[in-house]
Amino acid sequence: MPATNEQVDQILAMAAGLEAMSEHPLAKAIVGYAKAKGIAPAQASGFRALTGAGVQAQVDGRIVYVGSPEFFETQLKSNSPTTAVLTCSLARV
Repeated sequence: MPATNEQVDQILAMAAGLEAMSEHPLAKAIVGYAKAKGIAPAQASGFRALTGAGVQAQVDGRIVYVGSPEFFETQLKSNSPTTAVLTCSLARV
């Protein structure tokens, strides 16, 4: 089932919240895209860079990941980054 516009905005807010703490050029692009769409970055804590794969942090007491498709496939055992982000973001810490 495709994500709704509201779900896409929530995912972008979470991604922007994590990426706001990163210095990676792609992170800056994600934060800029969210800003251009008028979406405020979610408040994140416990940021951790996963070298060569992505980032991890907590948003509203939930672990959230943003990373490459390979990261989701190998580390999170998911073939869908969107599903993995939604699943991980809903899993309470």
